[in-house]
Amino acid sequence: MTDDELIKIARKHAGHFGQNDAERGVVARLTDIEVRTAAMIKFREPGNKKQSVDVYLDRDTGEFITGSFSLGHD
Repeated sequence: MTDDELIKIARKHAGHFGQNDAERGVVARLTDIEVRTAAMIKFREPGNKKQSVDVYLDRDTGEFITGSFSLGHD
């Protein structure tokens, strides 16, 4: 995908971060955009595919981007 295509998709997701009109307005004003290539590294316990820690790193530099922890509740 091109950077422009990725930005278009990301804008749709970014809009969900605002909890109210004021916050959505702030999200809409975030126009300094950087596209990075990331690697997602997923850590799971053998035999338990529901619980995981996901770490996102910049593929070129190894810089930490974000991470998440999931207990994998049903």
